[in-house]
Amino acid sequence: MEKAKLRLLATLCLLFAGVVLYGQQGMIVLRNASFEDQPNHSQTPREWIDCGFPGESEPDIQPSGEFGVDYVAL
Repeated sequence: MEKAKLRLLATLCLLFAGVVLYGQQGMIVLRNASFEDQPNHSQTPREWIDCGFPGESEPDIQPSGEFGVDYVAL
């Protein structure tokens, strides 16, 4: 009886490990990961998609001079 339980446990562990390892395949690649583009007010950077809610302004690429912000990114 103990051997049957151990076999069942080992089988379940192997199945679970296979599912977890299969889920680890692939890699997310971000183009323009640093969120850079020409400074501009309310313009989504190249290679990015604006996923904001309707009625919201697009992201700002700084320093555009808008809103009195003119600091260069470090």
